Amino acid sequence: MTIDISEKQFGAILILQFVIIITFSGGFVTLTTPDSISTSDLKVAVVLVAFSDHTPEVSPIAIEKLVFQNSSHLMSEISYGRIGITGDVFGWFRISSNSTSYGHYDEHSLVVDAIRQTDALIDFSQYNRLVIIHSDSSWQKMGKNESYPSTSYLPYLMPTNDFRTFPGVVVASYLDSYSAFTHELLHSIGAVDLYNRARLHDEPFRSNDTYIGDKCLMGNGDDQLCLFQKLKIGFVDEHDIVDIGNQSIELEIIGMSEESLGHRGARFYRQNDSCYYLIEARTATGIEEGLPSGVLVTLINESNEPGYGLVDLAQYGSHIQNALLQVGQNFIDSENDFAVQVMCRTERGFNISFQRDIDYDLSPFDVNMNWTGSNMS
Repeated sequence: MTIDISEKQFGAILILQFVIIITFSGGFVTLTTPDSISTSDLKVAVVLVAFSDHTPEVSPIAIEKLVFQNSSHLMSEISYGRIGITGDVFGWFRISSNSTSYGHYDEHSLVVDAIRQTDALIDFSQYNRLVIIHSDSSWQKMGKNESYPSTSYLPYLMPTNDFRTFPGVVVASYLDSYSAFTHELLHSIGAVDLYNRARLHDEPFRSNDTYIGDKCLMGNGDDQLCLFQKLKIGFVDEHDIVDIGNQSIELEIIGMSEESLGHRGARFYRQNDSCYYLIEARTATGIEEGLPSGVLVTLINESNEPGYGLVDLAQYGSHIQNALLQVGQNFIDSENDFAVQVMCRTERGFNISFQRDIDYDLSPFDVNMNWTGSNMS
């Protein structure tokens, strides 16, 4: 079942609904924004659309498992049970356009067509998030490929006939991973991209020159969120972070996958600029099982835009694999009289010494990320 409607009529409906929503946002209609969803489920409408030149190769049941089991489990793990993903899958729906009809990166037109095709069939008012999954396996997000990116989050208002206005729409291919879905849905609650956006269209990503690299799901990683992101979107509370002042201190920092109570991380504000360090522990447990463990020091510069150095690894020498400090290793910022020394592994994380009276002989790293020791390659 489809509804025939002209482009001009459909555009008028969108404009009219947008005006009504803005006009009555303080009265009859609530405008959903990323900040209006807190500790609750994301209720997602997943709409499957097939281009006229493609036959879907995956069943709706498989998509349902991908989003509402795998992606939901990952979201629950990284949020410590605060947020899950529920909802329904609709489709497949055949749209009249083929996969090459939308031009380069024109996901907006695809979303408009998908809503127009399904609006009379789906009660969108029952959902607070929208995902459009298409049938083309060739849409890629690598290098200068002149086709579409595989996943995108479109952060603009998209009203429907029943006056549900989504804060953004996820567009994805049926071949995308549950990590990719989770990455894009995290945008809808305030997470930002931390990979190197300047290189998005230059060449395929390489893990050793993309800021935080594979150490965060919002970078090029598949599982864990970094401490910065968890703080910003409320998965970690401020009282779980220890601010390092003028005194040296030794603390246990629990792993990012640990669900028990404890210090999630430490923060140190540099004196010579507006940047600060966040220190977190990775324990290779839970969703991190099989990944490297160690202590991660990130440098936060909030004067930079997301994807342009907002979050960077504070140390890694010549290889990003060296970013995780091991027991006995140290990071030092001599200009700010600050050092991090990993003392020992604990059952839940690591004991870490934060030093303000630096013993320069202990540290194999300096703040310029130059490797000066001899026990790493």
